[in-house]
Amino acid sequence: MSGNLECGAKILAKAPIVIQPPQRDDNETLQEWVYRALRQAIMTGHFVPGHSVTIRGVAEMLNVSLMPVREALRRLVAERALELLSNRRVTVPKMTPSKLEELASARIALESLAAVRALPAINDELLQTLRALDEEVDQALHDGDVTTYLQKNQAFHLTLYRAGDSQVLIPLIESLWLQFGPFMRMVLGRIGVSYVLDRHAEALKAIERKDPLALRLAIEGDIRDGMGSLSQEELLANARDN
Repeated sequence: MSGNLECGAKILAKAPIVIQPPQRDDNETLQEWVYRALRQAIMTGHFVPGHSVTIRGVAEMLNVSLMPVREALRRLVAERALELLSNRRVTVPKMTPSKLEELASARIALESLAAVRALPAINDELLQTLRALDEEVDQALHDGDVTTYLQKNQAFHLTLYRAGDSQVLIPLIESLWLQFGPFMRMVLGRIGVSYVLDRHAEALKAIERKDPLALRLAIEGDIRDGMGSLSQEELLANARDN
C-alpha cells in the first residue's frame, strides 16, 4: 500500500459503505450463508461502533426470513463480534484504549507468526496473487472505493496466512478481525499520513527473498501503522458520538 494516497484514504473514510453479500455456495444452508455474510461484513468494517443491528433490518438487507438472522446474531454475540445489551438490543461494541492495545498486541503476535509459518508454502503463483491483491488495494485507495479497499486488504492478509494451512491460528486471527473490523473506517482516515512506508510491498519483497525476519517485521509494521494511528482522543470521541 502506498503512502502517497492520502487524498483517496480520506475519501474512503467518509464514503458510504455498501454491503455486498457473498455468493451462496451450492451446499451451503441459508443459515450458514446469513452468518457468513454478516461475519464478513463486520470483519471488513461494514458496521460502525455503536450501530444497532436489528433482526428485521438484516433480514431485509439480505432478503431472507427472520429465523436465520436471529441465529446468526446469536452466534456473533457469542463470538464477541456483537454485544447484547440489557434491553435485548444488539449493537456493535465500542472500542476503548485498553481493548485496542490488547487487540494490537494479539494481532501482531498471531499474524506475524502465521505469515512466517506460511512462507515456505508460498510459490510463484501465490506470490502473483498477493501482488495482484495489493495492486487492487492501492487502486481502491486511489478511487475512494471503500468496499473494495476493505475486502482486498483483508484478502491480502488472509491469503498470505492461509497458505500455512494452520487450523489454530486462522480462526484466532479471524476472531480478532471481527472485533477490530468496525473500527477500520477510523484507520482509513489516517492511513494517508501513517503509511509512510509501503508495508505490503515490504512483505512481498520478504516473501521473494524467503526472509522470515523481514516478513515478520513487515506484518508487525503494517498492523502498528494502522491500529497505532488511532489516538486515545479519537477513541473517546467515538464513544461519545455513539
